Amino acid sequence: MEVHHHSHTQRKKWTHYFWEFLMLFLAVTAGFLVENKREHFIEHKRARQYASTMLEDLKADNEALLSGINSNQLIINKIDTLLFLCNPENKQTKTTGQLYYYGRHGIQFWHYVNKQVTLEQMKHSGTIRYFQNSFLENKFVALDKKISFIQYWENREATFREQSLQYATSLFNYAVLKKIPPDPGMLEAAERSVTISEQFRQFSNNFLQTSPPLSNDKLINEYLNFCNLRFGLLKAKINTYKDALAQMEALMTILRKEYNLK
Repeated sequence: MEVHHHSHTQRKKWTHYFWEFLMLFLAVTAGFLVENKREHFIEHKRARQYASTMLEDLKADNEALLSGINSNQLIINKIDTLLFLCNPENKQTKTTGQLYYYGRHGIQFWHYVNKQVTLEQMKHSGTIRYFQNSFLENKFVALDKKISFIQYWENREATFREQSLQYATSLFNYAVLKKIPPDPGMLEAAERSVTISEQFRQFSNNFLQTSPPLSNDKLINEYLNFCNLRFGLLKAKINTYKDALAQMEALMTILRKEYNLK
């Protein structure tokens, strides 16, 4: 008769399993928190990089819009003077020199080019989420809308370009236009000087008294109507520039503060 010996292992208490579970849970949780913190750090770093490049875009756009406001306002002022001088109720002496001098601005255009490369990239890649700031994201959306409004008015004005070329060739004599130097207000700051401004003033005073021939004087009234239509459009376009400019300046302030940028 064989005798079988059975080994008996001591059963573990439930507390042992509890501590094993707790240690495993803590290890997994700690790993999750570390990974989450690492991802948060990486996203914040990327957000700061995007914020930095976006700030540079905003600076460039800010400068461009300021130039656009000045250039378009000058065109408005010259057109306004032209319409005043050519008003039938105005009894002042009228010369074709006035039409050339003030009217040439009616065929000048300043076109806005969107410089928000970073914002466009982030919109299409979905990386705006890196900012994790709903207020900032709302500012991006607001700026994007302002730029869309600018593009709307730019497209409206583009319809005037082809017609302006017709007046440039059919109404005005190119040889006369070529003699008129560019208005100092249309020049970049680095190109302006007291001497240039004074020379231009002297030239314009003399030129306004002259009566150079037009290519087709029958187009004068038609051209004045054209300028009157552009006048209202330019005012609307400048207002959208100013709105976008205010939005950009506010966004730059937030980005500098949020990410400690200069």
